[in-house]
Amino acid sequence: MRKYRSPVLAVIFVIVAAAFVFACGYNIFFSPHMIFENASGLNVKWTSEKGVEIDTENRSQISAIVFNNKYSLFHTAKEDYKNVYIAFKNSFADTRVFVNDKLVYSTDEHFYLMEKSLFSIDAPSPQFHFTSLGDISESDVVRIDVTLIYENEQCGIRNVLLGNSDEIINTVFRNDLLGIVLCIAMFCAGIILIMFYFAFGRVASLNGVHYAGAFAVLASVYSLSGSTSLSALEIVGADALYIIKNLAYVTMIMPLILFFAYNTKHRVSDRILQAAAVIQAVVTAAFYALGISGAADIYRTKIISDILMPIQLLLILGALIFDFHKKNEKRSSDFAFTAIYLIFLGGIAAQIVIGSGGSVPIPFVLTCLFFVISVLVIGIRVFSKALELSGEAETMGKIAFTDGLTGVGNIAAFKKKLNHLEVVKVNYDSIGIVQFDINNLKTVNDTLGHEMGDKLITDGSAMINKCFGSIGDVYRTGGDEFVAVICCENAFKRCNEAILKFEAAIDEYNSDESHRFLLQIAYGTEFYMGGSSDQYLTLREIQKLADKKMYEHKSELKEIAGREGLEVIRSDCKKIR
Repeated sequence: MRKYRSPVLAVIFVIVAAAFVFACGYNIFFSPHMIFENASGLNVKWTSEKGVEIDTENRSQISAIVFNNKYSLFHTAKEDYKNVYIAFKNSFADTRVFVNDKLVYSTDEHFYLMEKSLFSIDAPSPQFHFTSLGDISESDVVRIDVTLIYENEQCGIRNVLLGNSDEIINTVFRNDLLGIVLCIAMFCAGIILIMFYFAFGRVASLNGVHYAGAFAVLASVYSLSGSTSLSALEIVGADALYIIKNLAYVTMIMPLILFFAYNTKHRVSDRILQAAAVIQAVVTAAFYALGISGAADIYRTKIISDILMPIQLLLILGALIFDFHKKNEKRSSDFAFTAIYLIFLGGIAAQIVIGSGGSVPIPFVLTCLFFVISVLVIGIRVFSKALELSGEAETMGKIAFTDGLTGVGNIAAFKKKLNHLEVVKVNYDSIGIVQFDINNLKTVNDTLGHEMGDKLITDGSAMINKCFGSIGDVYRTGGDEFVAVICCENAFKRCNEAILKFEAAIDEYNSDESHRFLLQIAYGTEFYMGGSSDQYLTLREIQKLADKKMYEHKSELKEIAGREGLEVIRSDCKKIR
């Protein structure tokens, strides 16, 4: 059995999450950003200086034409074009656009540092550029010269589009539509998981699904913040988007580790993942501190996370496999999280191998969406099972405190009720206890049989419950003994009204000659009255007083029956109820 889990990791995660939200909010509202026209366009064939056709999304092909951190792309117009626009996403590069060796656009004039930002960026962050080239004639050459700021394949230009403004706009948003929809779906699924945990976490053991939800939210923010469409809209500054993307990238692995830590049973696996979470928290804090202090550029500090993340992912896999191996009895359900995680890793591998196919990493988003939906389905199943068991427990509880023959509360329920009322009786001005005893049970059993004896009990119980059940609780405390506890407002008055109704109901029952027996029920009442001289009596003592009065009434009923010659058994009745 797992030992008590320290809340330290949860507190650390809350602090990191709060820092993430604060940093994102600061950059969104205080970072300066440029406003471009809403834009994008048509794909055009680009070639290298040697005439080789180049795919600007193929980073390995781009790397092959880089010389001294520089490369150029060329496009020769096949016909005349009017009002041509060019759009591209520029990442840490100095980019210039020429038409027939005439400079028409340069990113130099748009480079700026974020003076108000919390984080240090030594070079311009990725942003979307859109500008008019004017009219282009047949055989005109459009050249793009790119100078990389960092020696990294992520630097340079991509999503290069050439055409009229409407074509560019349609192309950009059409290319990103699926990715944006998936990111929004994943974000919503993550929020649902978090809400699901806080709404039902106490009902069922949901094993940290809020961490899975936090991971989904961070992964969706990371994926969406790199969208070309979002950069084109410039709702948020390009630098702010870049910082948010990096913060989400560095932060999102921690809730993933904590989620799987909650779902490992073996102590070794649990300790490994908790240690991994601590390491990740330290690295995240260092990333924030270095970026804020300016001691290191946020672009360069991300390299630490690039190295650490695959190690952490493999640690999670190792912990899951070790945990599964150590289980004594393996069931098919035990494969669930390991299988889900293997699919998750497969999606990340697919992202690395085949790329995103756009500015949103669709394979990664699909994998994360599959992961979070799987966790949600498992959580719902656990919750449903908990409700089912809770319903069964409630049913068993009712059975345990219910008399099987009459359906009223049994002696255990009565004792529980009395113990509770003893504690809170000062809140009531009066509490009534009515003790009942059904006469002649032995006579009916001996003469008519136990089946009719049971009918005597059930009819008497129904009579008591009908008159006293609406104002209090009725319990069977013995074979033919019952007690009613009345703790409503004006208990004294309402109890006396119920007694009058009760006596009238018995008379009506006995006037029906179809019954085989005479129904006689003795009763005795006693009250706890707040402020009276007897207020210090316990409810047990009050019950004994009511019981004493009941026996006195029982004797009176027997005397009346003997004096008036009432027959207990009616031999001339024509039918049995």
